[in-house]
Amino acid sequence: MEKQFQLFKMNSKTLYVVMMLFLFNVGAVDQLTAQITCPPDVTVECGDPIDPTALGFAIPDNPALAVTFVDITVPGCPNTAVISRVWSTVSFPPFICTQEITVEDTTPPMITCAPAQTIECGDPVVFGTPVVMDGCDPAPPTVTFVDASVPGCGNTEVITRTWTATDACGNTATCDEVITIEDTTAPDVTCAEFSMIFEGCPDPIGPNTPSGDWFPVPATGTFPTAAGGSFIQTVDLNGCVTDNCSDFGDMEWELVSSFEENRVPGCSVDIIN
Repeated sequence: MEKQFQLFKMNSKTLYVVMMLFLFNVGAVDQLTAQITCPPDVTVECGDPIDPTALGFAIPDNPALAVTFVDITVPGCPNTAVISRVWSTVSFPPFICTQEITVEDTTPPMITCAPAQTIECGDPVVFGTPVVMDGCDPAPPTVTFVDASVPGCGNTEVITRTWTATDACGNTATCDEVITIEDTTAPDVTCAEFSMIFEGCPDPIGPNTPSGDWFPVPATGTFPTAAGGSFIQTVDLNGCVTDNCSDFGDMEWELVSSFEENRVPGCSVDIIN
């Protein structure tokens, strides 16, 4: 009986070792054969769907195993992120793989400028306000502008205001708003004629401005005329001419020689233009 009992005990140990070896081998085979394959890593634009129906499900080698996932999210600029989607089988032990999903914002905001304007010189210059929006950033984009001017005659010019919209991810969009300042209003001349009286009966008498020439009038608004010999008189046009766009000293004057002599007793000469 004693020998039989010892043999039984030896057989129990042997059976235990055999069972453990069997289980170990089965587990090792399962580890090697029962794998899980993740969908490929992907980069999507902000607003695109990121659920598994759009980006794919993990597939276990054993189709009898169910799969589940959990997302680990590292946020970026608004509504962007890097998502680690960890897939696992519903088993013990679970089989795991990870899918990397990058949600980025590379789309510039939308900006629409006010229409171009043409205004008269002297009118107030009023720019519009652009309409801006962004498809990813919930906050409105930052808006800045830079002006560039191309001067024309007098105080006319073409002003181009370049508006720039920048979203929180650094994407930018621009548009131009143009205002043309023109001068279509003629100067207002209130004293087109003037007269000069020279005493002493000079002869001959005539102006020193040739007919039809353009004569630059200085900013003082005065210029000299001659009546022969040393007879010089200064003509002052201040208050005679005004313009909505040009400064007095910036205008050009066409002086037409149409002087007439009007000799009067006492040898004085009245020069009338």
